[in-house]
Amino acid sequence: MQFTYPAVFYYDEEYSDYAVEFSDICIYTEGETMEDAYQNAQEFLLAYLETCEELHIAPNEPNKYENTLKLHPNGKVMLVTVDYESKKKHGKEEPMPEKQFSTLEDDIVEDIKEGFEEGDNPVLAKYIKDSILNKKPKDDDGDGDDFGLPEVE
Repeated sequence: MQFTYPAVFYYDEEYSDYAVEFSDICIYTEGETMEDAYQNAQEFLLAYLETCEELHIAPNEPNKYENTLKLHPNGKVMLVTVDYESKKKHGKEEPMPEKQFSTLEDDIVEDIKEGFEEGDNPVLAKYIKDSILNKKPKDDDGDGDDFGLPEVE
């Protein structure tokens, strides 16, 4: 299936390249030449469509060429077309691997347990031991705020 979206091409004098904007789908890219910029625009548009399919959302409808031209009178508006075949239609969809989401306990606290030595900063070591590792925040400084953060001296 073909998808066609209007894109605005600008010459960027500061970087001496061509910038591309798909204003209706918030995609921006660039290229050293107009041809490179157009190819990059096709790649980004294809990636957008693939992402929409993976997330099970419908892609935004493209703006009409005339409307895009009115919104960007100083840019060159071109239609960017890509051929996209759904992975589901051809049975090529690969099962997404199950992701294990990290938790504070799994990553950060494990690093703290392995790498922190109490001699580095005894106040911070006590805070980490009491508040984070044991998950029992204490008001060690006695000021009644119950944040349990050590005072900076």
